[in-house]
Amino acid sequence: MKMNLVDRAIAYFDPSAGRERAVARMQIEASGAYAGASRSRPSLKSWWTSRKSADEDLNPELNTLRSRSRDLERNNPLAHGALKTKTTYVIGTGLRPEPNIDADYLGLTSEQAEKLQAQILREFELVATSPEGDAARRKTFYQKQAEIYHSSRTNGDAFLLLPHFERGDWPYHTRFQSVESDRVCNPNNKPDTDSMSGGFELDQHGATDALHILQCSPTRRFGKGSNAWQRVPVYRDNGARNVLILSNHNLRAGQTRGVPDLAPVIEVIKQAGRYVDAELMASVISSKFTVFIKSEGGGSRDPYAPGGAGDEDYDDAGSDDPEERDLRLGDGLVTELDEGESIETANPGRPNAQFDPFVTALWRQIGGALGIPFEVLLKHFTASYSASRAALLQFSSYILVDRADVVVSICQPYYEAIIAEAVARGRLHMPGFFKDPMIRRAYCRALWHGPVMGEIDELKAANAAEKRLKIGITTNEREARRNVGESWSQMNEQRRIEERRKWQPSAQGDGAEPDPEEDPDDNDNRESPAQRRASHYGG
Repeated sequence: MKMNLVDRAIAYFDPSAGRERAVARMQIEASGAYAGASRSRPSLKSWWTSRKSADEDLNPELNTLRSRSRDLERNNPLAHGALKTKTTYVIGTGLRPEPNIDADYLGLTSEQAEKLQAQILREFELVATSPEGDAARRKTFYQKQAEIYHSSRTNGDAFLLLPHFERGDWPYHTRFQSVESDRVCNPNNKPDTDSMSGGFELDQHGATDALHILQCSPTRRFGKGSNAWQRVPVYRDNGARNVLILSNHNLRAGQTRGVPDLAPVIEVIKQAGRYVDAELMASVISSKFTVFIKSEGGGSRDPYAPGGAGDEDYDDAGSDDPEERDLRLGDGLVTELDEGESIETANPGRPNAQFDPFVTALWRQIGGALGIPFEVLLKHFTASYSASRAALLQFSSYILVDRADVVVSICQPYYEAIIAEAVARGRLHMPGFFKDPMIRRAYCRALWHGPVMGEIDELKAANAAEKRLKIGITTNEREARRNVGESWSQMNEQRRIEERRKWQPSAQGDGAEPDPEEDPDDNDNRESPAQRRASHYGG
């Protein structure tokens, strides 16, 4: 701080006053224009913050965050329910593709495009619905999606390797293999550098070239793979993906690893769990109606007297000593007291009347941090229709963001890998697929659909869909996907089949034949079999 003429004069004649003046001026200058940046305010004086990079903040503490997040997911009902709820709503039974090739760019007619899309879906379903696609032969691709998503939210990130190997007569060699996040770490646990961070090998631009994967659990100190790392390139030499990465909360520049979903509320959830356990124990103790025997002598019976605690020969079930009394509490038990004795009760005041409002406030705070409305978090839809509907709509926004994350990071790359192998093996005919990335993208376009959110009042939802269709701001396909999660085209075709079957003669029918020219959807102009017979015979 630069001293002016007045400061120097005061300091010359009164050094103590000059020092106090200098300190006061320094505090004023340090306070700055923002109160939140002040270092002199009592409420902010002890607030120490970090100015490190994203990886310097996260990576040293990531193992602790992961282990605590896993412990809460296993043992805390609220944490377990929150993560399971997100997995159920985001993935459900699996995100499924609807091929949507760019027919105009590829020069295909609509009939050719529909035929090719059906072939693509048939080939992908062959792989995605069979555990043969799993290197461990345990799950289908649709089942694996739930594991990958749940793991990424619990641990911060999840990894899916795409190894190629032949096994039996299965026509596809592309497999998938999941890797636990804490196995991806720096070789020999070396500190992070500019080219190696959290097991990610980075190039000069910060892109991930390869992962370094420990061949066993980090907690295994001895045995096979306990001190061996494998370098796995993210891309093969031909540009095909070799590793798929799903990370959570990568919102800072240069951040390589993901953050567990529970990280911001680990302490709150743990403390809330302890509070709930303490209240539960207090209520259990209170339900036993504890009493104390008070005597004028102020002491208990001689422990070494017959029936005392120190009498080794005492038999509780068979003792006939009339002096002995069993003072243990029991259901409907009445005990006579000796002269000079009285009873005092202990009332712990449970259940606590403030328990529910307090934990509800905590759960609302936790739900807000996790992106789950309170009603969805606790499955507590007791408010009005509008309030419950608003909670579901708000939650659906989070769900769509997470689904898009899974599609971009896991589903679409795996889908493209299967199509590429199908083309390479001649199972699909797609001219120019490997020559031009634009052509490859046109062939691999797809829409991904997950389970529907559901409706509180299906009649209101149906009426709203009908209104949107009437004024022309939606399509049958979109409404079918939104309300029932199925393709309108497939449902319409199935309806046609069912209508034709409805009018076919039964084994004991009257022999009436369906009119091949009749539109099964034209209910207004349809004649019954009896009407057709009357018309045929001039009736």
